[in-house]
Amino acid sequence: MNEYKDSLIDKIENVPTEKLIEPKISLIGPALEASKYYIEEKELREMFANLVANSINSEKTNFVHHAFVEIIKQLSPLDANNLELFDGFSTLPIVQIQYVTPGGSLMLNDNVFLGSDTTLTNVDENSTSITNLSRLGLVNIDYSNHVNLDYSLFTNSKIFQDYKERFFSTSLSHEHNQSPVHDDYLDIRKGKVRISPLGSSFIKACVSQLN
Repeated sequence: MNEYKDSLIDKIENVPTEKLIEPKISLIGPALEASKYYIEEKELREMFANLVANSINSEKTNFVHHAFVEIIKQLSPLDANNLELFDGFSTLPIVQIQYVTPGGSLMLNDNVFLGSDTTLTNVDENSTSITNLSRLGLVNIDYSNHVNLDYSLFTNSKIFQDYKERFFSTSLSHEHNQSPVHDDYLDIRKGKVRISPLGSSFIKACVSQLN
């Protein structure tokens, strides 16, 4: 509680005096009320502190939205960390891992997102996180196009290699991720995650000052 109070006071004191405006009770009231349930999670309490401080800053009020209180309440600390990645990049890679046969394809993992975990050891957690950010309208997931980046981190990941062992064992041609006997193979469907207009405003109001 003291850490939250100190952080909030510090952020408010950093607002230039000439930029101070009267806050909207309809926003600052729910924000302060909700924040007391999240003080043990630094990432989320910092979001509430930023939102409150920016609601009284005339330079930031254009980015502040009443919906942000409810959005923060539906985030996990991992969601907050993943969203912070978009503060420097508007678009990041995402993939679907598929097992492809002549008769069709089987989805093994959907919305595989690196996040800050470049080793992909927490695939399910990051998948759930980026899916939640999409559900909240903060990011848009698109598999009709992809970014011009190296996707080898996905094919070299432990989960991808484990699938190769499971489906093909030692008979697998590791170069092509394909069985030399059958036409089955492992594949990734490349996609991209782009920050939405709502997400961009949310970052400016709640995320960009995280430390």
